[in-house]
Amino acid sequence: MIMPIQRLKETMVPSSTHTERQLPHKATLYCQDCTHESPVTGDWIIHDHTTSLDYVCPECGNTIQSRAAERELLTIA
Repeated sequence: MIMPIQRLKETMVPSSTHTERQLPHKATLYCQDCTHESPVTGDWIIHDHTTSLDYVCPECGNTIQSRAAERELLTIA
């Protein structure tokens, strides 16, 4: 005896609003000490040195990233 195959009704509906599908921003920084997260342009405290920028967590004060200042990158290239 052959039984006919019944299609299941699709119950999943794709999200249509931005608030339902928020992906992390590509340039998000994370503090490993206190789990604070924010975009690079967010609430980080930035210390501008001659050749580098230090990103400091506003919650715990941990320096999470030190990188060459943009003006230094332009002179290297």
